Amino acid sequence: LQLSRKFALLGLIAVLMFLPPATLIVRADIDKLRLARAELAGLGPARSVIDLIHNTQQHRGLSTIMLGGDAGTASARQAKQAEVDEAFTALAASLARLAQPSLSAAAGTLTQDWRALSKAVQDGTIAPSQSIDRHTALVAGQLALLQDITHTAGIVLVPDRSTYFLQAAVLGELPHLTEAFG
Repeated sequence: LQLSRKFALLGLIAVLMFLPPATLIVRADIDKLRLARAELAGLGPARSVIDLIHNTQQHRGLSTIMLGGDAGTASARQAKQAEVDEAFTALAASLARLAQPSLSAAAGTLTQDWRALSKAVQDGTIAPSQSIDRHTALVAGQLALLQDITHTAGIVLVPDRSTYFLQAAVLGELPHLTEAFG
């Protein structure tokens, strides 16, 4: 064989030896990128649910005060009700981008529950204790939706230990803690 053909043959062998590991590395990186995109897609809806939870908790307090006889909080409660309505609209929009029908259906059920509750509070046809119970049940549903979003989007599948515990605290424990504190 000529010298140039020997070098070509050696080059071909080198490429064949390099190709399988390079393919595995590229596939692993593509999988990581796919997971990161799914996590990123889930962060918007997760943030929307957290905002919704906070607004619902604040509405619960203002509603209890108003239903307890303090009419001075009616305007603040009405403004907070509008914020909760906006938060539900933002949640529906962010869930539409996630394209998960089960999550959208769960959000739809929570929206119906919210509309019935806010109407009862607005009309004054609910006792303060019932209002607290129904608000608390609504927040519990919102917390469950948040957990479903983090699982569906793969946010909980973070392979890095420190990042996993960070997301578990921010998206799991802290919302439950704020509910426990009322």
